[in-house]
Amino acid sequence: MTNDRMEKYAKEVLENLKAVIYNSHFVYTSGKHGSAYLDKTAICLDPVAMKFLCHFLVQKLPDTVKEKIQVVVGPALAGIAVANTVVLTLNDFRLDAEPKIYFTWVEEDKKGEKSLRPTFQRIVKGKEVLLVDDVINTGHSLLSTIKLLEKLGARVLAVAALYNRAEYAPQLFDPIPVYSLITVKLQETYSPEECPLCRRGVPINTEFGRGKEFLKQRGKSS
Repeated sequence: MTNDRMEKYAKEVLENLKAVIYNSHFVYTSGKHGSAYLDKTAICLDPVAMKFLCHFLVQKLPDTVKEKIQVVVGPALAGIAVANTVVLTLNDFRLDAEPKIYFTWVEEDKKGEKSLRPTFQRIVKGKEVLLVDDVINTGHSLLSTIKLLEKLGARVLAVAALYNRAEYAPQLFDPIPVYSLITVKLQETYSPEECPLCRRGVPINTEFGRGKEFLKQRGKSS
């Protein structure tokens, strides 16, 4: 199946899941505001859809990458489900005689910095790693994870994601390649100071994204 057909089917799956929400006022993890949101939870709650999407994502990885992968790493929390499904799919493609691929995840410590548990540090040390996430926004969180993995002695072969919002500079991950099932910018995003939704008084959505945290923080500073 061609990449275009895979992306078309993947978009249909997301539409059926009602995973893409438009015409509201969201606060993203990056702190920026916008009117569209990808509800990652809707994907995670449907294991059949998740398996379908991750199968297509694995298909987009070149053989030169797949044959080298020793460990798949996903960021907590939302990235864990995607990364775990990806590693299961990758292992399904391997012959019985081939070594199995391991799976770990990255967390944030109390200071908000990326960290790996000691057991996981031993697993990634000296290994070829595929870094998997559900959505790429600005890319800075994944870049921090890459730096941590490299510091621990791992080599990141590639970054893979179900959805790439392409809000980062193309050279951000160089020379590490990025593969995504869907690449599309949902809508324009804005800093809180420049947000036209804020200026128009559009209520902030507190069900999805970081709206609650933003309003709580704004209440403290007002």
